[in-house]
Amino acid sequence: MFASASLVTSFFLPAEIPVLLLLLTYPLALYAVGLMIGNSHGQYNSAFTYFGILMALTILIFAIIYWRYGLISNGKHVDISIMEAFYFSVTTWTTLGYGDFSPIPRIKHISSIQAILGYIGLGLWVALMNGFIGNLSQMRQEINEHNRKLFKKIDNEKEDS
Repeated sequence: MFASASLVTSFFLPAEIPVLLLLLTYPLALYAVGLMIGNSHGQYNSAFTYFGILMALTILIFAIIYWRYGLISNGKHVDISIMEAFYFSVTTWTTLGYGDFSPIPRIKHISSIQAILGYIGLGLWVALMNGFIGNLSQMRQEINEHNRKLFKKIDNEKEDS
């Protein structure tokens, strides 16, 4: 809900409003992902989908903000295309930062927030992958145990006949 409101408002409200709405989304997203993976076998596919959508929206919302406000390139404030804004958003979210663009003074704090959300997002991705791999390992062990019991039962039936 907050993420979609953030996306819509990023087109026409001051940059702080959509970012604030997006920041409100993250605790709710953490809670939702926790619920998804907290059941008996973990709904990791749902969690990855939800997480992926949130990360894509985060990058898109910041790209729209950068597109609206422009960036600094070679020491000059320039208007940029949406693709350049998307590029800057991805490099900021991943904290890669090539240095070919930088935010204008009006939105420097906004790009810092995006970098922090990138840290959080990448950390969550690693945690989800760890849980997913652990869940697969547990499921594999359960299948092996089930097969072991099944083969033992079949062997016992062969001996009886």
